[in-house]
Amino acid sequence: MYMKSLNLIIVFLALFIFTSCSSDGEKNTIEQINVTEAQARAEKGVLFVDVRSEMEIKELAYDVKNIVHIPLGTLEDNLDKVAEDKEVILVCRSGGRSNKAATILLKNGYSKVANMEGGIMAWSKEGFPTHKGE
Repeated sequence: MYMKSLNLIIVFLALFIFTSCSSDGEKNTIEQINVTEAQARAEKGVLFVDVRSEMEIKELAYDVKNIVHIPLGTLEDNLDKVAEDKEVILVCRSGGRSNKAATILLKNGYSKVANMEGGIMAWSKEGFPTHKGE
């Protein structure tokens, strides 16, 4: 009886360990970058995806060359606007929605995804270029 119970416990532990360890664990990790790193990457032409609402963008927008605006609620319907083979930095007001957007991209097969911590609030506070949106 004792051996059957022990064997059962070992089997359950092995199954738990096997299913807990995923070979693509790193693939599903969202890189968190600060505004200084994001600005340096922006100068290299990395794609910024701003997931804020149109109203928010009209108030204050990122002044970077390679940016597309896709509100978070419409991101999955507009994945064709985001090249899968390019590095993408997700941005928003403070970093929360862009982190959710990064998760959406990862779930849809994107691998070069980063979230800019602090969003445009940190970007602006650091003195990086902004402008009134259109």
